[in-house]
Amino acid sequence: MTFTAENLGAGLLTLLIGFLIVGAVVAMSVASSHRRRRKTLVLDVVDRLSLGWVFLCGVGVLLAVFQALTMKTIYLDQPVLDRAKASTPDNCDFAGAEGGTELDCYGAVVNPPVGAQILMLISGVLLLVCSASIAWAIHVAAQRAALGAPFDATVPRVFVATAIIVMTTAVIGGILRQVGMTVAAQALPQTDDAFIPFEFSVPVWPFAVGVGCFALAAIFRHGSRLQGEKEQLEKETEGLV
Repeated sequence: MTFTAENLGAGLLTLLIGFLIVGAVVAMSVASSHRRRRKTLVLDVVDRLSLGWVFLCGVGVLLAVFQALTMKTIYLDQPVLDRAKASTPDNCDFAGAEGGTELDCYGAVVNPPVGAQILMLISGVLLLVCSASIAWAIHVAAQRAALGAPFDATVPRVFVATAIIVMTTAVIGGILRQVGMTVAAQALPQTDDAFIPFEFSVPVWPFAVGVGCFALAAIFRHGSRLQGEKEQLEKETEGLV
């Protein structure tokens, strides 16, 4: 998930609002922990922040659907934008295209093909699901630890599911985004002998996150096993006494 702004003032204001929201969540968590006399302040803060991030991802999905239905524009990333500018006649129009597919002065394809819009929508939803799955895993781990069961059997299962979700949604979402932008760029009126090729690149970070989640799952599973052995040993010791 990425927040962008068209000017410095709007960007700083968005950043300030974000910090205020995070500060409000932290303040409410601290107040709640003091009121209940809980000793899990950090875990409570992490739990609420991760749940808030899941909520924001849900809102992001709704906004992505709304944008796909109402705004007929696709902003191109720099490599695709450079190729589109090199292959498209120079007819920069700040008002946007009136009918056909055109490239405006902000680097957006106006009136892109429906297929490109669908690909970009699916890509955006998949990337939001990827982000939400990581936040949900953090929420589950923090919640179980706050309840006094850090090695609950649910935690490793959630981390394994998160690893699979991140590796699939991030990779597929990234590829669909590249394809969607290329399809939109290829629909532009191009100069003679111009061609915008597909650029296929797979990000590495989802696999690194996946390996980390698998490692955490193994660690928590091992901790659960050790905790079970300790409890069994305590029962046998009590029987001997």
